[in-house]
Order: sequence, then C-alpha cells, then structure tokens
Amino acid sequence: MGCCDVPDEAEARAITDCPRCGTRGRAVPERTLAALLAPGVTRSEGLHRFCRELVCGVVYFAERGGAVLGRDALTVRVGLKEDAPDRPVCYCFGYSAADIEADVTATGTSSIPGIITERCRRGEDRCPETNPEGRCCLGNVRAVLREARDAAAVPDSCEGDA
Repeated sequence: MGCCDVPDEAEARAITDCPRCGTRGRAVPERTLAALLAPGVTRSEGLHRFCRELVCGVVYFAERGGAVLGRDALTVRVGLKEDAPDRPVCYCFGYSAADIEADVTATGTSSIPGIITERCRRGEDRCPETNPEGRCCLGNVRAVLREARDAAAVPDSCEGDA
C-alpha cells in the first residue's frame, strides 16, 4: 500500500473477536508474547489478543490482519484451553486445578487464593511473563475454587436419603 492509499474499512478496524470462534479477546502485553512464544515462532507486528474459549485452537490472534497462534506456539500449557485436573491455574507459583480441588475435598475450601494474594502483595508474582493471559490468575483461581465447591456440595434432594 502506498503512502496515499486509504485502507479499506475492514483492514483499518482492529479485530477484537477471535477469528475462529468469535469470542471477545483480551489484549495481552508484548512482554507476554516475548516470554512465552517458543523459539522460532514468528508473529505479526502489533497488538495481540488472547482467546479464552476452551474448545478453540487459537490462543493469540493479531488485532490487525487476524493472524493466529495456537497452543503449539507456546512454551507453556494453556490452562484455560484444557479441562485436565492437572491444568495450570497459577503460573507464578505453580498451582493447578487439582491442587485447589484437593484442598476443597480435604477442608471444604482452599487457602490457595489467599496464599497467591499474599505473595503478590510481596511482589513475588510475574504474571505478564508467566501466564498466557498476560495478567493476574486470581480470577481463574477463584473460578476453579467455585467449581470445586459446587462439585463437592451435596444436592438438597439427596439430604436425608439413606
């Protein structure tokens, strides 16, 4: 395109929804891509967004042009793209969904969100460099905790049945 050419509207507009599944993507910092993309992986210039849809093969997509990167482009597992019990939920401190579920099974709750919060307050976290989302994991950790509590709860209709 020459300096005087005007891009068409579709080319000029930023892509904010995943080009494969349509889920709204959240912008990720440049340092996340720099830290987590496998050596030799090439990507388009500019801002990239994270697709958090479990069944979609896209992890990152470019706002301009819509180029996509899948799980095989990263050096870490993408916990939000898995449903395995050992999927990572906290990349800075190494907690998995199974860790939270084990806490809930043993105690009815989990101390993991509090531990993560305290360590973050002390400045020990490195979320933009370790988490594929490029941000704090606590929302995801709390979601796993809610799911584990719900799964452990006895439905009202079962109480008193013996």
